[in-house]
Amino acid sequence: MVRKWIPDTQFNRGAVVRFNNLFYRSSISHTSGPGREPTEAPQLWAALNDGTASPAAPATPDATQFVHENPPPMYVHPESGASTTTVNSIPPPPPHVPGYGFYTYLPAGHHPTQYHLPAGYRPLYNAPQAPYLHAPKPQHPIRPPDPDVKLPLPAAQPQAQSRSERASPDYVLPMPFPFSRFIEAPGHPAYRSLVHAMKTLETNEAVLRGEMKGEIDAVCCVGGFGLWAYRHGEPGEEVKRKVYAELQSDDDTGRETWLKAARARTKRYCEPGAIRPAMRWVLVEPRPEGENMTPAVLERYALQHGSFPRIPDDALQTGTEVSGTGLCSARAWHAGGVHLGKAGKHLQAGGASLSYGSLEHELSSFEVLVGDVACVRWIEGSQLRSQLAAGVIPVEGGREAHGGAMLVAQAPYEGGREAHGGAMLVAQAPYEGGWHPGKSAIGEDHACVGFGGGEFWARGYRVLAWADSPTEI
Repeated sequence: MVRKWIPDTQFNRGAVVRFNNLFYRSSISHTSGPGREPTEAPQLWAALNDGTASPAAPATPDATQFVHENPPPMYVHPESGASTTTVNSIPPPPPHVPGYGFYTYLPAGHHPTQYHLPAGYRPLYNAPQAPYLHAPKPQHPIRPPDPDVKLPLPAAQPQAQSRSERASPDYVLPMPFPFSRFIEAPGHPAYRSLVHAMKTLETNEAVLRGEMKGEIDAVCCVGGFGLWAYRHGEPGEEVKRKVYAELQSDDDTGRETWLKAARARTKRYCEPGAIRPAMRWVLVEPRPEGENMTPAVLERYALQHGSFPRIPDDALQTGTEVSGTGLCSARAWHAGGVHLGKAGKHLQAGGASLSYGSLEHELSSFEVLVGDVACVRWIEGSQLRSQLAAGVIPVEGGREAHGGAMLVAQAPYEGGREAHGGAMLVAQAPYEGGWHPGKSAIGEDHACVGFGGGEFWARGYRVLAWADSPTEI
């Protein structure tokens, strides 16, 4: 029977319709609608060759022929278990359904046409015939676990630890582009935000005490601020002097306090993605195994242990021997103060020394100044007073005979503090044909440099300061 094609009508497979005076046969069962016209949906309709006469309806397959051409598989009665008794009396499918089951996905609200098998059967997969598409898969029972099997218990929740107590991972995570692993540029938004926050903490005694005691959360991560920075004529300098003088100790307690703070600084500066000063002090505790470590391995070691096993490759060269061998600035605790000296791989007893009381003292643990040489400049000692008045400010660290105060951004970079809390600047002075790192105290007209086991004073010295202008801090 030929029907007229109208929308929203169910057309079964094989149905013949007339549309625009042409005849089409439905390829699959579907519901008509917009976009499913015979001329627009060739995947649903097949045009008939003769468009003038009504085509004959497709021959309906005879049930007996269908049974002989497509014999059904053998099925086992569920009640009979794995018996070989088979049932071959499955009724043939309806005439309008093909011999094999297919899912035809229709628009929402319609059910797919599928071949229906009688309920209560289980296919015999050992039969030579291939199973139908909709034959269910065999169900495999899940054996319960043995009663003696001990299942693992969930791990106990670790107690909350402070940041200083948590173990640091032994790896460095890469930061995604375009960020680098560390933020050191004063113009970086995160760096500038931290600078504005630190301005309000310059006179906060609690924060300054935490920094001196080695609390990792109190470490100053920007240049020109914190306990070790010197700012001429500002009230924060008097507070820093007071805090340091109260907490300093002349015995081993003072040295342990300095070591704890130095390790906290080193760990904080080596954390992946850390905001840190472009010039900074890191702790060095020489180890024989450190000589062959690459820079990446050194950073991982410092992140885990809080110190470098050798002088880092980015240590700032602040002096030279007469032979041309480079020297860098060092600082360490001695006699209640954090004094500045010099370090080099060629020096004895661990590679560093400082001058104090007319003697040169060798160091086994010390901090070295590391960073980018493009961030600093040297100023003459005779110009130090005018430079400080103009806004040049010493920053964190320690100062000895290395070249005067080292500035962060626009500040001189402070090398350390004497026992009474006064600031010392990183300075350098000429002697025996070379420029030697040393220290220069605020208010003094000379620099002190250790050399040959003793100490000499030099008035023709230079002080290390930041190359950037103070307005960018």
